[in-house]
Amino acid sequence: MLDGQGCTLNKFAFLVPFYNHPQNIKALIAALKTYELPVVVVDDGSDEASKQILVELERTEGILLLTRAQNGGKGIAMKDGFKFALERGFSHVLQIDADFQHDAALIGEFLKQSRAHPQSIVCANPIYGEDAPKSRVYGRKITNFWVAINTLSLGIKDAMCGFRVYPLEQLKKAAAKSKTNRMEFDIEILVNAARQGVDMRWIDTYVRYEKGGVSHFKMVRDNVLISLMHAKCFFSLPKFMFGKIWRACELNSSEKARDEPRKFDAESDKICDKNAANAQISVESKENGIKFDSAINEAGKAQTPLNLNKSANFKDGTNDAQDLKKPQENAEQNLWWKKQERGGAFFLRLSLFLAQILPEFILKLIVKIVVWFYYIFSKNERENIAAFRRNLSVFAGSQTLNGTSVFSHFEAFGGAICDKFRVWKGKIKDSELEIIDLERIKSELIGAKKGQILLTAHLGNVEICKALGARVDGFRMVILVYDKNSREFNEVLKRISQNDGSVRMMLVNELDVAAMLELKNIVENGEHIGIMGDRTPLGGDKAARVKFLGKEASFNYGPYLIAGILGVKISSLWCQKIDGKFRIELVPLASAVKLGRDRVAAAREYLQIYVRELENRCKQTPAQWFNFFDFWR
Repeated sequence: MLDGQGCTLNKFAFLVPFYNHPQNIKALIAALKTYELPVVVVDDGSDEASKQILVELERTEGILLLTRAQNGGKGIAMKDGFKFALERGFSHVLQIDADFQHDAALIGEFLKQSRAHPQSIVCANPIYGEDAPKSRVYGRKITNFWVAINTLSLGIKDAMCGFRVYPLEQLKKAAAKSKTNRMEFDIEILVNAARQGVDMRWIDTYVRYEKGGVSHFKMVRDNVLISLMHAKCFFSLPKFMFGKIWRACELNSSEKARDEPRKFDAESDKICDKNAANAQISVESKENGIKFDSAINEAGKAQTPLNLNKSANFKDGTNDAQDLKKPQENAEQNLWWKKQERGGAFFLRLSLFLAQILPEFILKLIVKIVVWFYYIFSKNERENIAAFRRNLSVFAGSQTLNGTSVFSHFEAFGGAICDKFRVWKGKIKDSELEIIDLERIKSELIGAKKGQILLTAHLGNVEICKALGARVDGFRMVILVYDKNSREFNEVLKRISQNDGSVRMMLVNELDVAAMLELKNIVENGEHIGIMGDRTPLGGDKAARVKFLGKEASFNYGPYLIAGILGVKISSLWCQKIDGKFRIELVPLASAVKLGRDRVAAAREYLQIYVRELENRCKQTPAQWFNFFDFWR
């Protein structure tokens, strides 16, 4: 059916599963008829007295009656009702139980919410009065706990109250996966829908229990069936979890060039726009003898991107042979920004959920299962780690790798995840920390008058530093991240870290003049800028080539240009787990980055200092190398 503008209209009906409830059915139908919607009643093999009442209602009230020959249970009645409604062109059904325990006065609100959000299940969040049996109340709490486990989500507020609006098209997959036929169906259908990604919305509703009311809930039988349903869902949990992670890890092969971000340039004194060709941004530090503000003000009129990561436009003596040159098709396949963060925001939401409700020993068990899955099915990542180990063995000697294997990296990665759980829950003890030169860290980072660049790496667990730093008065840091892979990631991270803003994110998909001005204000306010130093630069096809573990690898030299432009120090921050303790160390790389005419060559010198430090750290804790990227591509 279409409206006057050619838009599809949703068609609603009530769906009432019925089994021997003659006492209240007439009153319920009368209440439903006030909404002028069709009423579908599924008779699940009722006795003759109840059948006669339904036949009378069919004749007098015009209900749509679907009769089952034998009683099969609420679940089978609902599934037959879904099919019946779909065949008659209904898009949504509002389920309400025949015992009239639900607050019919809220039906209008349910319909309003469903019409506003037609792809969502609108569910009742029951509020129980004093008349509610305690066994029901506590039983629901237990069920809701297991539903949270089996969906890896706290989003389902109540899984048992059968007062809902179902969007039938969105429910098809969830219903097809249903294996239950009785009271446990109400729970299972929400678990299945949640796993399929169907949105749910909630309305608080009062539920009444009349004295002497008829209930078809069989305490022993139905509790056993519900327990079996929870068990089946639990044992299918690894498959569900692995599927989510696997999908999050896949390359988006359909991405086209139009989705690529605007590329950054390492050239800090040109703006990549014809209209701004003459707007010079001379933004070196005072040591380089060029003023920042006047040039920025002039360039700011153009409002065009300042490119900081690509070396293609450097024409002042740059040796292009030193830069990475790969065929375009290979670059498209390998660039990190063509991939989602492995595990992504889903894995962070999973982490938040698990950290909130599960004891540590269960967390570790689940993480081990995930790690094994990751190891078994991530062929490219295994090969990349093997390449790292071969290069490290040649560079530092095979004894460096004693007691470790390719799997050790995956296992240590799982351990790092467990440590993240602990730090998010505030369970990292001072006795577990080994801080090297604490006084240096205090003087350099806490209450600093001017910020600096802090380089980290995919080695160890720098997340510990970020989480601890968020709890230290006077420490403030802005982490530069890439927008496309990190938008949702950052939102979840804010919830997880629950910090007061002392550690925050800055998206840098376009590092334009305004962004550079913001970075300048950041460091002048005493905030530090955190950057992953071992990440391939944005744009990906141009990067400095330096020797890492004896073989040339591609590194981003943008951070060193930023340090030179802003006139700030640059240091590296490390957190490695050694002998059961988190060893935290701040290593100065340069008190000032001086950029001459050949900026690429100048930046490469500072980059090599960082790479030498990274090599030393790899030798100390080789299994804590968590950069699963093909570093020597």
